[in-house]
Amino acid sequence: MTKRSLSLLLMMIGFLAYTPAQAQIGLGVKALYGLDSEEAQLGGELHVPIGSVTGLTFVPTLEVYLTDNPDVLSINANFHYAPPVGAGSSVRPYFGLGIGAIRVSIDRRGEDIEETKSAFNVLGGVNFRTAGSLTPFVQIQYRASDFFEEASIGGGLRFVL
Repeated sequence: MTKRSLSLLLMMIGFLAYTPAQAQIGLGVKALYGLDSEEAQLGGELHVPIGSVTGLTFVPTLEVYLTDNPDVLSINANFHYAPPVGAGSSVRPYFGLGIGAIRVSIDRRGEDIEETKSAFNVLGGVNFRTAGSLTPFVQIQYRASDFFEEASIGGGLRFVL
């Protein structure tokens, strides 16, 4: 793990330490499909509402690209904003921005080459309200780094811890 990746992880942990106890922290799993690379991605995310700011959530994510060679791992610190919607609405859109670190490992003729680059994320999606604590969602995201630019679509489930 590079110093930059470690610093990002420590910042996320530090931020969580200052989250109000009454905040409903959530956990999510997702599957995405890269429109350019045609590669699948699996990921996990934590949802931490920010103080009393309505609709703003800190969302650190970890995503693994399902490729044989290279191995690609992405760690991100995103912020989602969900504008207010009517109380009876079953859908709640959200928009987000964030930064990340992408680690690429390539095996070339028996030699492992590893490199980490920073990334910028833009995303949006829709949460579907249900009667329980599970929230299905769909999402589109765009990630730009020195390695590649990728638009991905997918979805998953979030639940309150």
